[in-house]
Formats: sequence, C-alpha cells, structure tokens
Amino acid sequence: MELGLISTLFDFFDVTKYPPSLLFPLITLGPMAIVCSYADRFSGKIKDIFVMCGRVQFAFYVAHFYLIHILSIVYGVWQGFEAHQMAYMFPFYPDGYGTSLIGVNILWIGVIAIMYTFCKWVMKIKSFRKDWWLSYL
Repeated sequence: MELGLISTLFDFFDVTKYPPSLLFPLITLGPMAIVCSYADRFSGKIKDIFVMCGRVQFAFYVAHFYLIHILSIVYGVWQGFEAHQMAYMFPFYPDGYGTSLIGVNILWIGVIAIMYTFCKWVMKIKSFRKDWWLSYL
C-alpha cells in the first residue's frame, strides 16, 4: 500500500469523542449494529452469557462500581495503607498505590468472574419472582 493511502485511511478514522462529532457514534455503533444483526444466528455458551448479561445490565452496572471500590480498598490495605486513605476518589489515592498492567488484568478477570456469578444470581431471581421493581434490574 502506498503511504498516502494509509495516511488517508488513518485520517478517515481519526474521530474524536470530545468535542462531539457525528463520526464517533457512527464508527462505534455502526459495526456493533452489523454484529448484532448476525448475533441471532449464533448459539452456545458464549451467546447465553451475553444474553444473560444483557437482561440484567443495570444490576451489573450498579454493582460493579461498588465491587471495584471495595476491591480497591482491600488492595490498598493489603499494600499497607489505611482503609480511610482509600475513602476518596481514585485520583486522590496515596502515592505508591497501584499495580502493574498484569495485576490490573488479573483483577479485571476476577471482577468479571464475580460479576458473572452475581448476574447469574440476579437472573435466577428475576425468573422466579415477578415483582415490579425487578424489571428495572
């Protein structure tokens, strides 16, 4: 490929979220619409996981904030800090707090595993009970 063509292609995909641009939702939602149009044809365990998470997305959204904050407090105490030092927003955490990229990935996998179990539990509750407020979870 010629360098000019590659440069033009990169310029075409150089979209920004802020300031708002029409290209950003088009480049993010467009491919996902294509994937979703073919998703009904899939079957198996992976589709079941995505469907389950899609049915309890608000419960996932709310619970993951609390889970990550609790885990950050536990991790900070494990690193030798006091729990009250972690009671602030993450930019105000003490110097020396944190982990490597590998540690972040391991924690991310752990959070996803915990959240999967939580979402499965919420889905089970929603299948047995028909309370009005459960439709919001």
